[in-house]
Amino acid sequence: MLSAIRGNVPDPVGHSVVPLFEGPGTTLKADSKSHLVEGGGQAHEVANRSQATAMLTRLHPRAKVICSRRIDQGAVLLTQEDPVVDALALLSRHLVVRLDPKEVVREMHEPYRRVQLYLTAHGCFIMGPSAAADVEATLVHGAQGARSLNVVGLPRS
Repeated sequence: MLSAIRGNVPDPVGHSVVPLFEGPGTTLKADSKSHLVEGGGQAHEVANRSQATAMLTRLHPRAKVICSRRIDQGAVLLTQEDPVVDALALLSRHLVVRLDPKEVVREMHEPYRRVQLYLTAHGCFIMGPSAAADVEATLVHGAQGARSLNVVGLPRS
């Protein structure tokens, strides 16, 4: 019986190829910032870590607890291994992501080419702070997650 099963195993099916799409003709930096702002987030550029620290202090002067880990994905794709605490991206009041500007990509499917998702338990894209609107179209940030998202463009050192 096992010989019959082994003799009738179909050929393995390969993964589909995701095509690359042409951009709109604007700069990637401008598009990324525009999309982030549309989602309720803010983009910041700094030249070094001390400028990043000063910017963080200005943004959140009363912060008492800061968890930090470098995030290097091109899109704001967080996997289980990125934050210090698994649920940090969903449970923090204010989320600040350090992102190397060279790693920014134009389309959401491009990170799948870079990140080996089979090596992590989960991953999620974060576009902006959590938001919800009621029937009267009243928008509330921070309803199910972070109230603010700030992406800091800082090259790797």
